[in-house]
Formats: sequence, structure tokens, C-alpha cells
Amino acid sequence: MRLPLVTAVAIAAALAAPGLAAAKPRAGQSGTSMAAPHHPAPGRLGKATAHASSFYNGVSSYCYGRTVSNGGGGYEVLSVDQTASFGFPAGTTVRWRPWVYWSNSSGSGWFTPYSGFFGYTVANSWATGGYDANGNFIIGGTAAPGVSTTSVIGVAARTAARPYLELIINGRQYWNPITPDHGDWPASPSGDYCVFA
Repeated sequence: MRLPLVTAVAIAAALAAPGLAAAKPRAGQSGTSMAAPHHPAPGRLGKATAHASSFYNGVSSYCYGRTVSNGGGGYEVLSVDQTASFGFPAGTTVRWRPWVYWSNSSGSGWFTPYSGFFGYTVANSWATGGYDANGNFIIGGTAAPGVSTTSVIGVAARTAARPYLELIINGRQYWNPITPDHGDWPASPSGDYCVFA
């Protein structure tokens, strides 16, 4: 999934200006540990976890890194679009919030900068569609194609981090670990984590 232009510009600006980005708390910095309620730690970095290689249709995760000379660290990006059903039927309301589980020499913990949840109604696959009045087949199903929300979480230098989605569906809470799709150097995926310079 391609990032919207506005999001791509915001990420590029943040990576180019580490002094400005560092003003916000980042996962792995002192004082950023938060308790993720009712969810166990996913295991030690480098050890196999019960949730190896977790990918979900309609969910993308990337790591954007900064060189050490520019302060190191970087960002985890999670994108969720309306086709992400998590096994529920079209029409289901999904509320979601991104977290990262981070680990470095200072310790480990959970972090999210988002106090609220994003939300959407699960749409049919973008591959479904129908014919318009002129006989042209329209791709898009029940919603406009390309509808997605992208969240960016800052990560401190020399930190390994794995993104998670906290979901509220039909009044129940779910925790879904996400395996990053890829990393932009100098960040790189390592198993289910991204490792930042």
C-alpha cells in the first residue's frame, strides 16, 4: 500500500529535521514506558514468539530510519484501510490504536502517542464492484478505494520495536502483533521487529 502524499511529506520532514521530531516522546526513551492493559510481553528480542510473522490483509507496517549522524532512531508507520476485516464481515465497526513494544539497553516497554482510537466500517474488497450507467465496470465495492489511516510512532536510537494494533470490535478488545513489511535503511526488519540505528 502506498502512503498518501501528505503522510510521505510529513515523514520526510520529520526525518530531515531530527531536532524537531525529538521534541516529542519516542518509544525507547526514558519515561516512555506505558502499560498495555491485559496483554503479556511478546517475548525477549531474538527469541521466537507465539505470534511469528503476523500479516493482515489491509494492514501495512514500515520502519523509517535515521542515520546515527542525524540522531539515529526513526519511525514505525502503521496503515490500516477499510478492507482490514480481522476475520469479521463487511459492515463491522473497527476501532484501532497503534502501539509499539520496544526493547533497548535501557529496558523495554509499551508505547503509543495516541490517547484515542481511529475507527472505520469494514468495506467489501476493493476488487468487487459493478457497472455504471455507461456500462463501465467500476472497482471499489461499497466504499471509495484507497481509504486508509496512517499512524506514525517515533522510536529512539538503538531500539528494537514491534508494532501492535489494539482493536475494539463488537465491544471486545483484541491485540494483534504486526510483522513489519520492510524497513528503510538504516532501520531494518529483524524477525518480527524493526531495529533502529
